[in-house]
Amino acid sequence: MAEIARLLDPVVNHIKRGLNINLVIGANENTDALFRAIPERQSNPGTDDGRVIDASDLARILDANRCDSVERRPFRVGDPDIEPLIDFVREGNISMPFSTDTQGREDMIIELFRAAFTASEGAEEGALIGDLVHNLLASTAQQDRFVFIADKEGAIIGGIFFSRLTYEQDQRTVFVLAPVAVATDQQGKGIGQRLLTHGLAVLRSAGVDIVMTYGDPGYYAKVGFKPISETDAPAPFKLKQPEGWLAQSLTDQAITPLKGPSRCVEALNHPVYW
Repeated sequence: MAEIARLLDPVVNHIKRGLNINLVIGANENTDALFRAIPERQSNPGTDDGRVIDASDLARILDANRCDSVERRPFRVGDPDIEPLIDFVREGNISMPFSTDTQGREDMIIELFRAAFTASEGAEEGALIGDLVHNLLASTAQQDRFVFIADKEGAIIGGIFFSRLTYEQDQRTVFVLAPVAVATDQQGKGIGQRLLTHGLAVLRSAGVDIVMTYGDPGYYAKVGFKPISETDAPAPFKLKQPEGWLAQSLTDQAITPLKGPSRCVEALNHPVYW
């Protein structure tokens, strides 16, 4: 991350000086936004400040960061894409690592969720979600949950949980996404969406058929969720806000009604969460 950030310095400097620059942008599976931006050797030596990299270095860095697609295009001052790129660089969001390792970090993860929900919903909700996260970590079997966290310089700045949702008369593998949190000072930077995109990709690879969630339809639509009725996918408890009941198929099959009553993990087994 530090190497890529250093190599991006000329990009920002050239832009500040009002010069044109060619960028190489690579994308990996963690995001659908700008994820790699590395200066390509300039065609005009007059814009080259000596800190760009040659093709072999570029290939090495792209490969080391698991970029699976590369795009070359010019950026110019006034380009509508350039300000998000500069912000992306300045905010240090390049190559943000995602992890599933929670061992020894449980208190940090619980505090992330408690603080984020306290800030947005109040102390009572913060304590409730903090308890939920504690129980998901402490009492849910490994095969019944997925946890993904985002790190930045040793701090946990985002986290998402998926836990098993069992339909008694249905053979499909279903998980429910809840809860989701991003540190208050890191919100608005796309961290949550990147975490969700990454997590859904992992669940897809693990053979999960359907993911449900219960939340803001507008937000979760950005990562592929669509409304579903309680008739087609019964929730474990009567939903207080059924418009927030959402689903996404992780296979090439459309979702057909899920059969039988549903059962969630013990940590979520209380109507207060529904």
